Amino acid sequence: MIMQKTNVKLGFLPIKRNVFDMQAPIDTKYAIEDKIRELTPADCVEIVDCNDIADDGLIYELTDIDKVIEKMKSADIDGLFIAHCNFGTEEVAVRVAKALKVPVLLWGPRDVKPVPDVIRLQDTQCGLFATSKGLTRSNTTFSYIVNCHLDDSQFAKGYVEFLQTIGVVQAFRKKMRILLIGSRPRPFLSVMSNESELFNKFDVEVVPQPFFEVEKRVNDMVSQNNKQFQERYTELKNRVDFSQVTEENAKKITALIEVIYELTIQNDCFAVASECWTLFPHTVGIRPCFVNGELTARGLPVSCETDILGAITSLLLQAADLGRSTTFFADVTIRHPDNDNAELLWHCGTFSHCLMASGEKGLVNQLGKGQWRIKDGGITICRFDGDGDGYRLLVGEGKSTSGPPTESTYVWLETDDWARWEEKLIFGPYIHHLTGMHGNFGRILAEACRYMPDVKLDAMSEYPLSLGR
Repeated sequence: MIMQKTNVKLGFLPIKRNVFDMQAPIDTKYAIEDKIRELTPADCVEIVDCNDIADDGLIYELTDIDKVIEKMKSADIDGLFIAHCNFGTEEVAVRVAKALKVPVLLWGPRDVKPVPDVIRLQDTQCGLFATSKGLTRSNTTFSYIVNCHLDDSQFAKGYVEFLQTIGVVQAFRKKMRILLIGSRPRPFLSVMSNESELFNKFDVEVVPQPFFEVEKRVNDMVSQNNKQFQERYTELKNRVDFSQVTEENAKKITALIEVIYELTIQNDCFAVASECWTLFPHTVGIRPCFVNGELTARGLPVSCETDILGAITSLLLQAADLGRSTTFFADVTIRHPDNDNAELLWHCGTFSHCLMASGEKGLVNQLGKGQWRIKDGGITICRFDGDGDGYRLLVGEGKSTSGPPTESTYVWLETDDWARWEEKLIFGPYIHHLTGMHGNFGRILAEACRYMPDVKLDAMSEYPLSLGR
Protein backbone atom coordinates (compact mmCIF):
# COMPACT_ATOMS: atom_id res chain seq x y z
CA MET A 1 0.00 0.00 0.00
CA ILE A 2 1.37 3.42 -1.00
CA MET A 3 1.09 5.98 1.79
CA GLN A 4 1.57 9.73 1.85
CA LYS A 5 4.06 10.31 4.68
CA THR A 6 3.86 13.14 7.14
CA ASN A 7 7.26 14.82 7.23
CA VAL A 8 7.57 17.01 10.32
CA LYS A 9 10.76 18.89 11.18
CA LEU A 10 11.37 19.68 14.84
CA GLY A 11 13.94 22.25 15.91
CA PHE A 12 15.74 21.31 19.13
CA LEU A 13 16.96 24.31 21.14
CA PRO A 14 18.66 23.35 24.43
CA ILE A 15 19.50 26.42 26.51
CA LYS A 16 21.48 27.11 29.67
CA ARG A 17 22.63 30.03 31.84
CA ASN A 18 26.36 30.24 32.32
CA VAL A 19 26.44 30.88 36.07
CA PHE A 20 25.86 27.40 37.44
CA ASP A 21 27.76 24.12 37.45
CA MET A 22 29.08 23.87 33.87
CA GLN A 23 28.99 20.11 33.47
CA ALA A 24 25.44 19.50 34.70
CA PRO A 25 23.65 21.24 31.78
CA ILE A 26 25.89 19.43 29.28
CA ASP A 27 24.94 16.08 30.77
CA THR A 28 21.29 17.13 30.83
CA LYS A 29 21.36 18.23 27.22
CA TYR A 30 22.76 14.93 25.97
CA ALA A 31 20.29 12.98 28.10
CA ILE A 32 17.35 14.95 26.66
CA GLU A 33 18.63 14.59 23.11
CA ASP A 34 19.03 10.83 23.50
CA LYS A 35 15.55 10.55 24.96
CA ILE A 36 13.76 12.51 22.26
CA ARG A 37 15.57 10.62 19.49
CA GLU A 38 14.36 7.43 21.16
CA LEU A 39 10.78 8.73 21.27
CA THR A 40 10.72 10.31 17.80
CA PRO A 41 9.23 8.25 14.94
CA ALA A 42 12.13 8.50 12.50
CA ASP A 43 10.01 7.69 9.45
CA CYS A 44 7.97 10.89 9.76
CA VAL A 45 9.84 13.31 12.05
CA GLU A 46 13.29 14.86 11.60
CA ILE A 47 15.15 16.60 14.44
CA VAL A 48 17.17 19.72 13.59
CA ASP A 49 19.71 20.39 16.36
CA CYS A 50 22.16 23.16 17.27
CA ASN A 51 25.23 20.94 17.59
CA ASP A 52 27.13 22.79 14.85
CA ILE A 53 26.45 26.24 16.36
CA ALA A 54 27.85 26.05 19.90
CA ASP A 55 29.99 23.75 22.02
CA ASP A 56 27.92 20.73 23.02
CA GLY A 57 24.96 22.27 21.16
CA LEU A 58 23.92 24.36 24.18
CA ILE A 59 22.82 27.90 23.37
CA TYR A 60 23.25 30.77 25.79
CA GLU A 61 25.35 33.39 23.98
CA LEU A 62 23.28 36.19 22.44
CA THR A 63 25.63 36.17 19.46
CA ASP A 64 24.35 32.70 18.57
CA ILE A 65 20.71 33.74 18.30
CA ASP A 66 20.88 34.79 14.64
CA LYS A 67 22.76 31.61 13.76
CA VAL A 68 20.05 29.49 15.33
CA ILE A 69 17.28 31.44 13.58
CA GLU A 70 19.04 31.18 10.22
CA LYS A 71 19.56 27.43 10.55
CA MET A 72 16.01 26.72 11.67
CA LYS A 73 14.50 28.87 8.92
CA SER A 74 16.72 27.27 6.31
CA ALA A 75 15.57 23.83 7.48
CA ASP A 76 11.93 25.04 7.35
CA ILE A 77 11.12 23.59 10.76
CA ASP A 78 7.49 23.00 11.75
CA GLY A 79 7.96 23.22 15.51
CA LEU A 80 10.52 24.17 18.15
CA PHE A 81 11.38 22.35 21.39
CA ILE A 82 13.02 24.70 23.90
CA ALA A 83 14.66 22.55 26.55
CA HIS A 84 15.93 24.22 29.72
CA CYS A 85 19.09 22.40 30.78
CA ASN A 86 19.37 24.62 33.85
CA PHE A 87 17.86 28.06 34.56
CA GLY A 88 18.38 28.87 30.87
CA THR A 89 18.60 32.16 29.04
CA GLU A 90 15.10 33.45 28.39
CA GLU A 91 16.30 36.10 25.94
CA VAL A 92 17.59 33.37 23.63
CA ALA A 93 14.37 31.38 23.89
CA VAL A 94 12.06 34.33 23.34
CA ARG A 95 13.92 35.90 20.42
CA VAL A 96 14.29 32.59 18.56
CA ALA A 97 10.68 31.55 19.12
CA LYS A 98 9.32 34.95 18.11
CA ALA A 99 11.34 34.96 14.90
CA LEU A 100 10.38 31.44 13.80
CA LYS A 101 6.61 31.68 14.37
CA VAL A 102 6.09 27.93 14.74
CA PRO A 103 4.52 25.87 17.56
CA VAL A 104 6.82 25.90 20.59
CA LEU A 105 7.24 23.30 23.33
CA LEU A 106 8.71 24.52 26.63
CA TRP A 107 10.04 22.06 29.20
CA GLY A 108 12.86 21.40 31.62
CA PRO A 109 13.63 18.46 33.94
CA ARG A 110 13.19 18.48 37.71
CA ASP A 111 16.39 19.33 39.56
CA VAL A 112 18.08 17.04 42.06
CA LYS A 113 17.38 17.51 45.75
CA PRO A 114 19.18 20.37 47.53
CA VAL A 115 22.62 19.73 49.00
CA PRO A 116 23.62 21.75 52.13
CA ASP A 117 27.11 22.75 50.98
CA VAL A 118 26.08 23.81 47.45
CA ILE A 119 25.07 27.46 47.10
CA ARG A 120 23.02 27.15 43.89
CA LEU A 121 21.34 24.24 42.15
CA GLN A 122 20.35 24.39 38.46
CA ASP A 123 17.07 26.21 39.22
CA THR A 124 15.45 24.80 36.08
CA GLN A 125 11.85 25.38 37.11
CA CYS A 126 12.64 28.93 38.11
CA GLY A 127 13.98 29.58 34.62
CA LEU A 128 10.86 28.05 33.04
CA PHE A 129 8.74 30.68 34.78
CA ALA A 130 11.01 33.41 33.39
CA THR A 131 10.90 32.08 29.83
CA SER A 132 7.14 31.53 29.89
CA LYS A 133 6.65 35.16 30.88
CA GLY A 134 8.86 36.29 28.02
CA LEU A 135 7.00 34.13 25.51
CA THR A 136 3.65 35.44 26.75
CA ARG A 137 4.87 39.04 26.60
CA SER A 138 6.03 38.56 23.00
CA ASN A 139 2.63 37.08 22.04
CA THR A 140 4.21 33.72 21.26
CA THR A 141 1.88 30.77 21.70
CA PHE A 142 3.59 27.82 23.34
CA SER A 143 2.87 24.34 24.69
CA TYR A 144 4.15 23.08 28.01
CA ILE A 145 4.93 19.85 29.82
CA VAL A 146 4.85 20.19 33.61
CA ASN A 147 8.34 20.14 35.17
CA CYS A 148 9.06 16.41 35.65
CA HIS A 149 11.87 13.88 35.42
CA LEU A 150 13.10 12.93 31.96
CA ASP A 151 12.11 9.30 32.45
CA ASP A 152 8.61 10.11 33.71
CA SER A 153 5.82 8.85 31.48
CA GLN A 154 4.38 12.36 31.47
CA PHE A 155 7.36 13.66 29.51
CA ALA A 156 7.19 10.89 26.91
CA LYS A 157 3.45 11.33 26.47
CA GLY A 158 3.67 15.12 26.30
CA TYR A 159 6.56 15.11 23.84
CA VAL A 160 4.76 12.76 21.44
CA GLU A 161 1.57 14.83 21.81
CA PHE A 162 3.54 17.90 20.77
CA LEU A 163 4.86 16.15 17.66
CA GLN A 164 1.29 15.23 16.77
CA THR A 165 0.17 18.81 17.41
CA ILE A 166 2.84 20.01 15.01
CA GLY A 167 1.49 17.56 12.44
CA VAL A 168 -2.00 19.09 12.62
CA VAL A 169 -0.70 22.66 12.43
CA GLN A 170 1.60 21.75 9.53
CA ALA A 171 -1.34 20.22 7.66
CA PHE A 172 -3.43 23.34 8.24
CA ARG A 173 -0.67 25.70 7.10
CA LYS A 174 0.93 23.74 4.27
CA LYS A 175 -1.37 21.00 2.97
CA MET A 176 -4.70 22.63 2.26
CA ARG A 177 -5.00 21.88 -1.44
CA ILE A 178 -8.17 19.92 -2.18
CA LEU A 179 -8.84 18.18 -5.51
CA LEU A 180 -12.47 18.76 -6.47
CA ILE A 181 -14.09 16.09 -8.66
CA GLY A 182 -17.60 16.95 -9.80
CA SER A 183 -20.08 19.48 -8.45
CA ARG A 184 -22.17 19.67 -5.31
CA PRO A 185 -25.28 17.44 -5.38
CA ARG A 186 -28.22 19.79 -5.86
CA PRO A 187 -30.18 18.68 -2.76
CA PHE A 188 -27.19 19.18 -0.47
CA LEU A 189 -27.26 22.82 0.59
CA SER A 190 -25.44 21.66 3.74
CA VAL A 191 -22.13 21.05 1.94
CA MET A 192 -21.92 24.56 0.48
CA SER A 193 -18.71 26.39 1.36
CA ASN A 194 -17.18 29.79 0.68
CA GLU A 195 -14.19 28.94 -1.50
CA SER A 196 -12.97 32.53 -1.70
CA GLU A 197 -13.11 33.00 2.07
CA LEU A 198 -11.29 29.71 2.67
CA PHE A 199 -8.55 30.82 0.29
CA ASN A 200 -8.14 34.31 1.76
CA LYS A 201 -8.48 33.30 5.40
CA PHE A 202 -6.67 29.94 5.52
CA ASP A 203 -4.88 29.63 2.17
CA VAL A 204 -7.08 26.66 1.26
CA GLU A 205 -6.94 26.02 -2.48
CA VAL A 206 -9.65 24.04 -4.22
CA VAL A 207 -8.36 22.55 -7.49
CA PRO A 208 -11.13 21.56 -9.93
CA GLN A 209 -10.46 18.36 -11.88
CA PRO A 210 -12.23 18.01 -15.28
CA PHE A 211 -14.03 14.69 -15.16
CA PHE A 212 -13.50 13.79 -18.80
CA GLU A 213 -9.81 13.34 -17.97
CA VAL A 214 -10.66 10.97 -15.12
CA GLU A 215 -12.89 8.90 -17.39
CA LYS A 216 -10.36 8.81 -20.23
CA ARG A 217 -7.51 7.76 -17.97
CA VAL A 218 -9.58 4.98 -16.43
CA ASN A 219 -10.54 3.59 -19.83
CA ASP A 220 -6.96 3.85 -21.11
CA MET A 221 -5.55 2.09 -18.05
CA VAL A 222 -8.01 -0.79 -18.36
CA SER A 223 -7.42 -1.22 -22.09
CA GLN A 224 -3.63 -1.01 -21.83
CA ASN A 225 -3.62 -3.57 -19.00
CA ASN A 226 0.12 -3.15 -18.30
CA LYS A 227 2.09 -5.17 -15.76
CA GLN A 228 1.72 -2.65 -12.92
CA PHE A 229 -2.04 -2.49 -13.43
CA GLN A 230 -2.28 -6.27 -13.46
CA GLU A 231 -0.36 -6.45 -10.16
CA ARG A 232 -2.69 -3.93 -8.50
CA TYR A 233 -5.76 -5.73 -9.84
CA THR A 234 -4.50 -9.09 -8.57
CA GLU A 235 -3.67 -7.64 -5.15
CA LEU A 236 -7.19 -6.22 -4.80
CA LYS A 237 -8.91 -9.45 -5.88
CA ASN A 238 -6.82 -11.45 -3.41
CA ARG A 239 -7.64 -9.07 -0.54
CA VAL A 240 -11.27 -8.15 -1.15
CA ASP A 241 -14.37 -10.17 -2.03
CA PHE A 242 -15.30 -9.08 -5.57
CA SER A 243 -17.62 -12.06 -6.19
CA GLN A 244 -20.59 -9.76 -6.88
CA VAL A 245 -18.61 -7.47 -9.22
CA THR A 246 -18.09 -8.17 -12.92
CA GLU A 247 -14.51 -8.46 -14.10
CA GLU A 248 -14.94 -5.29 -16.17
CA ASN A 249 -16.12 -3.27 -13.16
CA ALA A 250 -13.47 -4.76 -10.89
CA LYS A 251 -10.84 -3.53 -13.33
CA LYS A 252 -12.50 -0.11 -13.47
CA ILE A 253 -12.41 0.05 -9.67
CA THR A 254 -8.70 -0.76 -9.74
CA ALA A 255 -8.05 1.85 -12.43
CA LEU A 256 -10.12 4.50 -10.68
CA ILE A 257 -8.08 4.12 -7.50
CA GLU A 258 -4.83 4.60 -9.41
CA VAL A 259 -6.08 7.45 -11.61
CA ILE A 260 -7.46 9.59 -8.78
CA TYR A 261 -4.33 8.93 -6.75
CA GLU A 262 -2.09 10.01 -9.65
CA LEU A 263 -4.16 13.13 -10.39
CA THR A 264 -4.09 14.17 -6.75
CA ILE A 265 -0.31 13.86 -6.59
CA GLN A 266 0.18 15.58 -9.96
CA ASN A 267 -1.95 18.52 -8.81
CA ASP A 268 -0.01 18.75 -5.52
CA CYS A 269 -3.18 18.09 -3.54
CA PHE A 270 -3.53 16.28 -0.23
CA ALA A 271 -7.22 15.34 -0.14
CA VAL A 272 -10.19 14.92 -2.47
CA ALA A 273 -13.77 16.21 -2.36
CA SER A 274 -15.72 14.07 -4.80
CA GLU A 275 -19.22 13.76 -6.23
CA CYS A 276 -20.44 10.18 -6.11
CA TRP A 277 -24.17 9.77 -6.70
CA THR A 278 -24.61 10.35 -10.43
CA LEU A 279 -21.39 11.34 -12.19
CA PHE A 280 -19.46 8.10 -11.71
CA PRO A 281 -22.33 5.63 -12.32
CA HIS A 282 -23.38 7.38 -15.54
CA THR A 283 -19.86 7.64 -16.94
CA VAL A 284 -17.49 5.04 -15.52
CA GLY A 285 -20.35 2.70 -14.63
CA ILE A 286 -19.65 2.26 -10.89
CA ARG A 287 -19.92 4.25 -7.69
CA PRO A 288 -16.58 5.27 -6.15
CA CYS A 289 -17.44 4.27 -2.55
CA PHE A 290 -14.90 1.45 -2.14
CA VAL A 291 -12.43 3.50 -4.19
CA ASN A 292 -12.71 6.39 -1.73
CA GLY A 293 -11.87 4.08 1.17
CA GLU A 294 -8.81 2.69 -0.60
CA LEU A 295 -7.52 6.19 -1.35
CA THR A 296 -8.09 7.24 2.27
CA ALA A 297 -6.04 4.24 3.40
CA ARG A 298 -3.19 5.56 1.24
CA GLY A 299 -3.19 8.82 3.15
CA LEU A 300 -5.34 10.69 0.61
CA PRO A 301 -8.65 11.17 2.42
CA VAL A 302 -11.74 11.53 0.24
CA SER A 303 -14.94 13.28 1.32
CA CYS A 304 -18.28 12.43 -0.27
CA GLU A 305 -20.80 14.79 -1.87
CA THR A 306 -17.98 17.25 -2.71
CA ASP A 307 -17.79 18.27 0.95
CA ILE A 308 -14.74 20.57 0.88
CA LEU A 309 -14.93 21.31 4.61
CA GLY A 310 -15.13 17.58 5.20
CA ALA A 311 -11.91 17.06 3.24
CA ILE A 312 -10.21 19.71 5.39
CA THR A 313 -11.51 17.95 8.50
CA SER A 314 -10.07 14.63 7.37
CA LEU A 315 -6.65 16.14 6.69
CA LEU A 316 -6.53 17.64 10.19
CA LEU A 317 -7.59 14.44 11.94
CA GLN A 318 -5.24 12.28 9.86
CA ALA A 319 -2.36 14.59 10.81
CA ALA A 320 -3.15 14.14 14.52
CA ASP A 321 -1.40 10.77 14.30
CA LEU A 322 1.25 12.00 11.84
CA GLY A 323 -0.44 10.15 8.98
CA ARG A 324 -0.04 6.75 10.61
CA SER A 325 -3.76 6.01 11.11
CA THR A 326 -6.64 5.85 8.63
CA THR A 327 -9.67 8.12 8.93
CA PHE A 328 -13.24 7.36 7.89
CA PHE A 329 -15.77 9.86 6.55
CA ALA A 330 -19.18 9.26 8.11
CA ASP A 331 -22.80 10.24 8.01
CA VAL A 332 -24.36 10.78 11.43
CA THR A 333 -27.52 8.79 10.79
CA ILE A 334 -29.75 7.26 13.50
CA ARG A 335 -29.79 6.79 17.25
CA HIS A 336 -29.20 3.34 18.68
CA PRO A 337 -32.52 1.54 19.24
CA ASP A 338 -31.58 0.48 22.79
CA ASN A 339 -28.67 2.72 23.89
CA ASP A 340 -29.60 6.39 24.31
CA ASN A 341 -25.94 7.43 24.22
CA ALA A 342 -25.03 5.63 20.98
CA GLU A 343 -25.30 6.71 17.36
CA LEU A 344 -24.80 5.00 13.98
CA LEU A 345 -21.84 6.33 12.00
CA TRP A 346 -22.43 5.09 8.47
CA HIS A 347 -21.58 5.73 4.88
CA CYS A 348 -22.40 3.97 1.65
CA GLY A 349 -19.33 1.78 1.44
CA THR A 350 -16.51 4.29 1.92
CA PHE A 351 -14.90 3.14 5.19
CA SER A 352 -11.53 1.66 4.28
CA HIS A 353 -11.15 -2.10 3.97
CA CYS A 354 -8.10 -1.88 6.27
CA LEU A 355 -10.44 -0.80 9.10
CA MET A 356 -12.73 -3.82 8.73
CA ALA A 357 -13.58 -5.71 11.92
CA SER A 358 -12.45 -9.29 12.23
CA GLY A 359 -15.08 -11.79 11.14
CA GLU A 360 -16.53 -9.54 8.43
CA LYS A 361 -16.64 -10.84 4.83
CA GLY A 362 -15.17 -7.74 3.21
CA LEU A 363 -17.64 -7.76 0.32
CA VAL A 364 -17.77 -5.14 -2.45
CA ASN A 365 -21.17 -5.23 -4.17
CA GLN A 366 -22.02 -4.82 -7.84
CA LEU A 367 -22.35 -1.03 -7.43
CA GLY A 368 -18.82 -0.62 -6.07
CA LYS A 369 -19.87 -0.18 -2.41
CA GLY A 370 -18.06 -1.81 0.49
CA GLN A 371 -20.10 -3.78 3.02
CA TRP A 372 -18.61 -4.31 6.47
CA ARG A 373 -18.51 -3.13 10.07
CA ILE A 374 -15.26 -1.50 11.06
CA LYS A 375 -13.14 -2.51 14.05
CA ASP A 376 -13.83 -1.72 17.68
CA GLY A 377 -11.97 0.69 19.95
CA GLY A 378 -11.79 4.28 21.05
CA ILE A 379 -12.76 6.75 18.32
CA THR A 380 -12.06 10.46 17.89
CA ILE A 381 -14.67 12.49 16.02
CA CYS A 382 -13.92 15.79 14.31
CA ARG A 383 -15.58 18.40 12.08
CA PHE A 384 -14.16 21.65 10.67
CA ASP A 385 -17.02 23.92 9.67
CA GLY A 386 -18.18 27.51 9.65
CA ASP A 387 -20.76 30.07 8.69
CA GLY A 388 -21.04 33.83 9.03
CA ASP A 389 -19.93 33.56 12.65
CA GLY A 390 -16.46 32.19 11.88
CA TYR A 391 -14.95 28.72 11.74
CA ARG A 392 -14.87 26.05 14.41
CA LEU A 393 -13.36 22.64 15.02
CA LEU A 394 -15.71 20.21 16.73
CA VAL A 395 -13.78 17.57 18.69
CA GLY A 396 -15.14 14.63 20.65
CA GLU A 397 -14.16 11.15 21.78
CA GLY A 398 -16.21 8.00 22.23
CA LYS A 399 -15.92 4.27 21.74
CA SER A 400 -17.46 1.65 19.52
CA THR A 401 -20.31 -0.41 20.89
CA SER A 402 -22.48 -3.30 19.78
CA GLY A 403 -25.55 -2.61 17.70
CA PRO A 404 -27.76 -3.99 14.95
CA PRO A 405 -25.95 -4.88 11.72
CA THR A 406 -26.76 -2.80 8.65
CA GLU A 407 -25.72 -2.53 5.03
CA SER A 408 -22.67 -0.68 3.65
CA THR A 409 -19.90 0.40 6.05
CA TYR A 410 -20.63 1.41 9.62
CA VAL A 411 -19.80 1.50 13.33
CA TRP A 412 -21.97 2.24 16.37
CA LEU A 413 -20.42 5.04 18.46
CA GLU A 414 -21.13 5.35 22.18
CA THR A 415 -20.62 8.77 23.79
CA ASP A 416 -20.82 10.08 27.35
CA ASP A 417 -24.01 12.06 26.64
CA TRP A 418 -25.41 11.81 23.11
CA ALA A 419 -28.12 14.44 23.73
CA ARG A 420 -25.38 17.00 24.39
CA TRP A 421 -23.54 15.92 21.23
CA GLU A 422 -26.74 16.13 19.20
CA GLU A 423 -27.48 19.63 20.44
CA LYS A 424 -23.97 20.71 19.47
CA LEU A 425 -24.44 19.34 15.94
CA ILE A 426 -27.94 20.75 15.53
CA PHE A 427 -27.13 24.30 16.63
CA GLY A 428 -24.07 24.27 14.47
CA PRO A 429 -22.43 25.35 12.41
CA TYR A 430 -22.17 21.60 11.68
CA ILE A 431 -23.87 19.14 9.35
CA HIS A 432 -24.43 15.36 9.19
CA HIS A 433 -20.84 14.68 8.05
CA LEU A 434 -18.07 13.89 10.54
CA THR A 435 -14.62 12.38 10.22
CA GLY A 436 -13.61 9.63 12.61
CA MET A 437 -10.34 7.89 13.47
CA HIS A 438 -9.55 5.10 15.91
CA GLY A 439 -7.64 6.35 18.94
CA ASN A 440 -7.85 9.28 21.34
CA PHE A 441 -6.67 12.44 19.62
CA GLY A 442 -8.96 15.08 21.09
CA ARG A 443 -6.17 16.54 23.22
CA ILE A 444 -3.97 16.89 20.13
CA LEU A 445 -6.63 18.71 18.12
CA ALA A 446 -7.44 20.97 21.06
CA GLU A 447 -3.77 21.93 21.40
CA ALA A 448 -3.46 22.51 17.66
CA CYS A 449 -6.35 24.98 17.75
CA ARG A 450 -4.23 27.24 19.95
CA TYR A 451 -1.93 27.69 16.93
CA MET A 452 -4.84 28.24 14.51
CA PRO A 453 -6.09 31.65 15.67
CA ASP A 454 -9.04 31.90 13.28
CA VAL A 455 -10.43 28.50 14.30
CA LYS A 456 -12.42 28.22 17.54
CA LEU A 457 -12.20 24.94 19.43
CA ASP A 458 -15.58 23.32 20.10
CA ALA A 459 -14.62 20.44 22.40
CA MET A 460 -16.99 17.93 23.93
CA SER A 461 -14.57 17.54 26.89
CA GLU A 462 -12.22 19.79 28.83
CA TYR A 463 -8.49 19.21 28.44
CA PRO A 464 -5.59 20.14 30.77
CA LEU A 465 -3.53 23.21 29.92
CA SER A 466 -0.25 21.27 29.72
CA LEU A 467 0.61 18.27 27.57
CA GLY A 468 1.21 14.78 28.90
CA ARG A 469 -1.40 14.88 31.66
